[in-house]
Amino acid sequence: MERLKREQDFLLLDTAPHDDTDARLAIRGADLVLVPLQPSAADLWSMDATLDLAKQERRPFRLLLNRVPAAGKLREEIEGQLRDRRLPVLDAVLGNRTAYAQAFMAGLGVVEAAPRGPAAAEVRALAEALRALRKKGI
Repeated sequence: MERLKREQDFLLLDTAPHDDTDARLAIRGADLVLVPLQPSAADLWSMDATLDLAKQERRPFRLLLNRVPAAGKLREEIEGQLRDRRLPVLDAVLGNRTAYAQAFMAGLGVVEAAPRGPAAAEVRALAEALRALRKKGI
């Protein structure tokens, strides 16, 4: 992981969302723990183990709303609960779009599969948000 961090602008590791050895090692080596969170009560409850692990390892973290539906009040409700808990949430959001699944099935990233689509714009906004955090030293 250290070698890859020197060679790449970003290194993203996708681990299981709970306290196991792989997740602990990934978090320990992370500059930032990015926690994807669907706007659902189940995800809101299940993220706590990952947040606790990030805190134990003294790693900064940010939440990323993922698979957000285009309509409905659920997003606002979840965002309100996150604000009440004073948890850091990225402004970038990933929508619930078929483009992500289609790109995955083709073995591509969504920016490669549909570079002008809204999903690609979301991923670019996420990359920019991560760059901005990096410039701040987070």
